[in-house]
Amino acid sequence: MAEQIVFKEDTRAKEDWDKLKIPVELIDSIPLESAVKYRFAPFKEENGVLGIVMVDFENSYSQSALKFYLDKQKKSAEIYIVP
Repeated sequence: MAEQIVFKEDTRAKEDWDKLKIPVELIDSIPLESAVKYRFAPFKEENGVLGIVMVDFENSYSQSALKFYLDKQKKSAEIYIVP
């Protein structure tokens, strides 16, 4: 089980989304079909903590898929909610 999920509220000040370069290994760590269906994707990793953008955290299927992904990766996560 993932150790911890932290929500980031003011992401605009902390991330330069226009200049973001996502490492290939993070892109490859989740099947495209899952990323599209559950509307989340990893975009960075720092000290074993994944930064994940997520569109609909209120969706219980997306929550379950995220927990499964984090358990599989054996990582904690910071969730960045995208409106």
